[in-house]
Parts: sequence; structure tokens; C-alpha cells
Amino acid sequence: MKKFIKYFLLCFLSISILSAPSHAQEDLSQNYLQRSFFENQLPYLKEQFGNKKQIPEAIEMECLVALSFYPQLKDIPITFLFGKTSATMTAQPKLSSFIKSQDKREYKITINTSESATNILKNLSFNALVGWLGHELAHITQYMEKSNGGLLLTGFSYLIPGFRKKFERETDLIAIQHYMGFALYEGVQYTFCCSGASNSYKAYVHKYYLSPEEIISEIENYYAEMDAK
Repeated sequence: MKKFIKYFLLCFLSISILSAPSHAQEDLSQNYLQRSFFENQLPYLKEQFGNKKQIPEAIEMECLVALSFYPQLKDIPITFLFGKTSATMTAQPKLSSFIKSQDKREYKITINTSESATNILKNLSFNALVGWLGHELAHITQYMEKSNGGLLLTGFSYLIPGFRKKFERETDLIAIQHYMGFALYEGVQYTFCCSGASNSYKAYVHKYYLSPEEIISEIENYYAEMDAK
């Protein structure tokens, strides 16, 4: 499946991402996910990746495309919803999951509907939104590996800035390892350059997440590792 995704990206979705560092343009095929490419594939995406998923119609395509990069989540119950949350998007186990066994958990991804978050999201491209959703799905793959006690410990530890930085950057790396690096890259570039986000929000993203330059570097490193195998 991973080989298929990489081939799919490299062969069918190649156009340059705006403002990418020049060395990345020279060394890598820059892949941009376009809604028009997937419109005729919606029935297939629903069949393959829509099992046990609850998705608002307004972001159905974006969610299903992001899910297609995580085949290990095909049968995991995930609800995507709009609501109030502490960040632009958050991924969490549902509260009811803490009284269930690890393999019976259900998860939710909440897209913030506050005015500030809506202003950030409203001009986000299809590609960048898929990338942000991919970051949240990467969180779910992390949670799946933890016991209920481990989840609680992660929640408390997240309050510590050093842990939060390590955790979020590891999540970005998981998204890159699922071939979502270029979508993630555009989303971060958008945050800093075009989103109209507050300086405090930009400072938060800069502090805790991979920078655009670091994302490109990690993409290069990961693709080089895959090519060497």
C-alpha cells in the first residue's frame, strides 16, 4: 500500500508548491493534491476508507483523501465534527473509550468553529486542509499504540512545553512517513504567510511544530531512505 501511494503521488499529482525552497524544487517531485483529481473517485474512497467513519458532507472529500494515506485506520471508528476546541483542529479518543479495551476505542477529530480558527481555515487549499487532517490522523495512530493509562499520561504530559514540542514534531514526522509531507508543508507555509493568523498563533506553531524548512528536509531524508531500500 505504501509503495502504491508513493507511486500514485509521484506519477499523478506533480505540480510545484508555491514558495518551496529551491533545493527541494530541484531534488524532489513536489506533489499537490487537487480536488478535481479525486472528484470522480468519491464512491471508491467511501467504499475503501469510509467504514466506521462519520464525516460532515462539507469536508467529506478532504477527510477521505487524508484517510487514504493511513490504511491502518480503515476499520477504526473516527468521527469528524465541527465544534469548539482548544486548537484549530484536535484529535482525541472519545471519553467513552476510556472504559473500553484498547482495540475497541473510538476517536474524534474536531475542527474548531471559533471566529479566529474559521478565519484561518476559510482560505485553506484542498491540499493544505488534507495535510492538516493528516497530522490529526497521525495523532490517532499514536493513541492506538497506548494503553488507557498511557493516554492519560500523555494528556497530562502535554501540558509540559518540552513534551508537547517533542510530541507534535513526532506527529509531523509520522505524517511525512505516510507521504503527506508536501500537503503538511503547504499548510504550515500558509499559516505563516497567508492565513492572517495572529502573531501569537504563528509563534505557537513555530515553537511546537516542524518549520517549512524542516518539513522539506525530513521529506528529502525519508524519500532517500525509501529509495535506498
